[in-house]
Amino acid sequence: MRFIRPSRRPAAPLLFLLAILGAGSCGSGTPASLKKPEGDVPSAGQFPHAMFTRLLEETVAADGLVDYAAVEKEKNLLDDYLAEVARISPVGQPHLFPTFDDQLAYWINAHNAAALKGVLLLGQPKELGKLGSRLDQMPFLFGGRRLTLLGVQGLVRRQFPDPRPFVVMVRGRRGGPPLERTAFDAKDLNARLDTAARAVLKSPRFVEWTPGSETVKVTRVILDSRSEFERIEPATVSGDRLLIEAINHFLPGRDRILASKVAPLPMDERLNDVSNR
Repeated sequence: MRFIRPSRRPAAPLLFLLAILGAGSCGSGTPASLKKPEGDVPSAGQFPHAMFTRLLEETVAADGLVDYAAVEKEKNLLDDYLAEVARISPVGQPHLFPTFDDQLAYWINAHNAAALKGVLLLGQPKELGKLGSRLDQMPFLFGGRRLTLLGVQGLVRRQFPDPRPFVVMVRGRRGGPPLERTAFDAKDLNARLDTAARAVLKSPRFVEWTPGSETVKVTRVILDSRSEFERIEPATVSGDRLLIEAINHFLPGRDRILASKVAPLPMDERLNDVSNR
């Protein structure tokens, strides 16, 4: 079942920034420095997400944790991909992203690549903690438009009122969504988002409930997108029960949550590095 009900495509901006500004700043409000790519994306469907897949296959473990030492070794590949992201986006070049799935795949991949770069710029701390807000507010260029990671999440929230992207958009934290080992692509986006949502919502790392308890603990990843989750269920109930029913939408019958209250599940702020298993 599809939940993607995006709004109309936004108008293209009047100007495009073709050069990347700054010198690797992670807190001054200047976008991270990356080299300018050559050439152009020739046609729809040709955005080089395969480049990001090559990086993910080399650096992401089966459980979705990241080998940041390997990312550091492959940073030229990461920078090449982010340089394309910086130059081209669905906002600036909508003709290159003809479907909403093309657009959403771009934003998910671009966000996740920028998050990897942000962790490198922060020096790969063992734990984010207060540094987490610096990562969230770190600016990057997306098709010439400066956005933070939170800004990308907000754009996705406005244009694609679907909760599933937020369970695959990584936050650099061990308690955030796992990173996929393959870049997202329009051709199978819906199926992959469904699979990811079911896996996350079934995991006790994100949703913790003991049968018989009236309260289910839910991660901030879900609570931050509560309104998007609640939209997928008819409003036959209200309050916490509505969120619980939305979560149950992704769970098989035997795993349904029979609770009436929701409480926050603390976020594991350790870096999502393989050393933090």
